Amino acid sequence: MKDRITEYGAFTLSSAAVYACVSEPTMLEWVNRRDFPAFRSGRRWIIPRASFDAWLDERAHERAQL
Repeated sequence: MKDRITEYGAFTLSSAAVYACVSEPTMLEWVNRRDFPAFRSGRRWIIPRASFDAWLDERAHERAQL
């Protein structure tokens, strides 16, 4: 079954982990960072796709400059 949140342009923690090819524990570390674009809705983390893509791009550019 398709994750309904993804249809609306956002990810859950687990679907964002699959999208970014990282583990769920890594994603949990990321969502707890102050600069990470996520919010909670009850017990569920919601990660807007456009903001997440921009955040990933910023991290890639930072790593490229090292």
